[in-house]
Amino acid sequence: ERALEVRMSRRVAGAWRWTDARQAVFRPRRYWPAGQRVTLLAHTAGVRSAPGVFGAADHVAGFRVGPSRVSVVDVRRHRMTVRVNGRPVRSAGISAGKGGTRAYTTTSGVHLTMAKGDPVVMTSDWMGVTDRKDPRYYRMEVRHAVQISGSGEYVHAAPWSVGQQGRANVSHGCVNASPEFARWFYDQTLRGDVVLITGTDRPLEWNNGWGYWQIPWTRWVTGSALRKPPTTPRRPRT
Repeated sequence: ERALEVRMSRRVAGAWRWTDARQAVFRPRRYWPAGQRVTLLAHTAGVRSAPGVFGAADHVAGFRVGPSRVSVVDVRRHRMTVRVNGRPVRSAGISAGKGGTRAYTTTSGVHLTMAKGDPVVMTSDWMGVTDRKDPRYYRMEVRHAVQISGSGEYVHAAPWSVGQQGRANVSHGCVNASPEFARWFYDQTLRGDVVLITGTDRPLEWNNGWGYWQIPWTRWVTGSALRKPPTTPRRPRT
């Protein structure tokens, strides 16, 4: 961790956490400030990573944080509201997981948008159902799909459930939306945007996709080898 340095144009408290034996993730205490420039400096030249293996060079990478885009999905009210920089810009009826079993229950908690595709092929393989004769079997292409968990939850267009959207939860766990709203959300979404889902009894696991915000800050810090939250230094002016 000491070989990795995060710099921002504004000072932010954050900490690394080892998520497994090979991966460390840096997370600020609160959501990344909108519009900030972030630079990662990996001082890896000469760093021993394995017996007889040393880093050959340092590496620098950077990005700029987009606008604050937080979408709240209220499963009980069958509603999704999108806020940009704190201001509500769209609200629409949705249909979430129908429940009855854990597999069909949408996970509650802080999700981050991971990827998107148009179309995405969804199948019942995740349930172990591959026999076409099984009534639970399905295979379909869905449009304007935005992935929000590693277990296959998406916000996507579902023209077949428009009549239930805003009224009932009928999906296998995804957030179903109208084709028009799904297309708009797909076009607006940037990777890492927040989708906060409330109203179910199945919490998102912290290691399900990018569920890192599910870990309270005090516990997140204990997963760091440094044992204390560093404050990112300001990015030098140019």
